[in-house]
Amino acid sequence: VGSALAAARKNNASSSPTANNTSALAANGEGVSPAYVEFLRQQQDLVKLHCSADEIIASVSEFSALRHEEEAKKLTEALELLQMAEGSTNWNWKSQYNGPTLSKDAQLELYDEQLKHADDLPNIVELQHQQQLLVRLKQQHCTGAAAEDEASMAGIFKPTLENGIRRFDRLIKEFSASQLDAAPLVRVSDDILVQLDHVLGQQQLSELLLEINDRILVISEKHRECCAARDQAHEDGVMDVEERESYRLADLGEELSNAQAEKVRILSRLLDEVNVNMAVRDAYDKKSQEEIGALEAE
Repeated sequence: VGSALAAARKNNASSSPTANNTSALAANGEGVSPAYVEFLRQQQDLVKLHCSADEIIASVSEFSALRHEEEAKKLTEALELLQMAEGSTNWNWKSQYNGPTLSKDAQLELYDEQLKHADDLPNIVELQHQQQLLVRLKQQHCTGAAAEDEASMAGIFKPTLENGIRRFDRLIKEFSASQLDAAPLVRVSDDILVQLDHVLGQQQLSELLLEINDRILVISEKHRECCAARDQAHEDGVMDVEERESYRLADLGEELSNAQAEKVRILSRLLDEVNVNMAVRDAYDKKSQEEIGALEAE
């Protein structure tokens, strides 16, 4: 507007016939009264103001038209975006202004009374219980010299338990600073912690086979001694001793076979338990992934 006003004044100053006539009259010194000269100057100023007003009005009109065009464009884009949003959610909010109907049409899972309020407190009790479970499992199964052996069950699961305790501590801090309910998140790890407790509570292979291995060693030693006694009796020609040791050797052989069969049964039972644990682990892992996906979708 200012530039338009300046341009109008410049054009008027250079092209106004009244200004030229007034200057010419003054230069020629003709008999013109001062009042008439003043009147001509006022006419000149009036013409300038009139031209400036026309320029300003034209500029304002053009500016208003541009603004109106931009606003109309934005309004059209907003309406298109709104229609796209309404079409993607398969409901129309413009005609629904009450809570129950809106919740039904939009398929909302939470109603007004379930929404958070300023005085709501976070629910972290179940998170604390799960962290305490990890601490208890670590104290029961991952302490002492066994925890330093990376090949043992205690050494294998010790880093897992320690990382879990730290992560639960972080979750408790985050939820404590909010108004959120940790129950949906706890459900993700609940089954896994139960399975972890079950796995850590099982005996290791060395412990399961300790008794039967000792029994096999004892029988094997008796079998070796019996063989030596029989061979010695054979060399000495003591037939009754050789016969007795042969019967005893047969009994020890049968006893050793039974012990070996018992060891195979223990290993077979352990293998079945491992397969069951693997299947349960895969099922829990799949379930956890689905629950995590549901939480992310919310």
